[in-house]
Amino acid sequence: MDSNRPKLSVVLAAVAGGFVVIDGAVLWSEGSFLNLIHPGLGNFSLFYGQTEALAGFALIGLAFVLGLFPRYHLFTGLAIVAIALLSVFGGGGFFVGVPLGIVGGVLGMLFRVEYYPSPQEYTPEEEPSLSAAAPPSQTARP
Repeated sequence: MDSNRPKLSVVLAAVAGGFVVIDGAVLWSEGSFLNLIHPGLGNFSLFYGQTEALAGFALIGLAFVLGLFPRYHLFTGLAIVAIALLSVFGGGGFFVGVPLGIVGGVLGMLFRVEYYPSPQEYTPEEEPSLSAAAPPSQTARP
């Protein structure tokens, strides 16, 4: 992995997504159990469990996008913060996933990308010399 990547932000967002997925799975199973007791009793938990699990998977996916494409750090950081805040309605990953997601997203937005020119933008000032005797700036050009 390259040294210029938001590693801490990726780890925090992925861990937050894991907490949110686990909390969503707990709510989902609770809703399924309540529906076994009385049909319709656990629909609230089923809905919020499913949406929270989906939000957790989105957080994990956005963490990987942030790690693979650091140029899009502003968009992915903002999306991580928004999804972490929306997961509060289902429990927010045992209320641990929300702060982790917010901190990870803000760190992702504050990340500074070093600019590397694309091959089309790259124009070398001098051609590299294969001569080991003299530095490239002192070589004679034909």
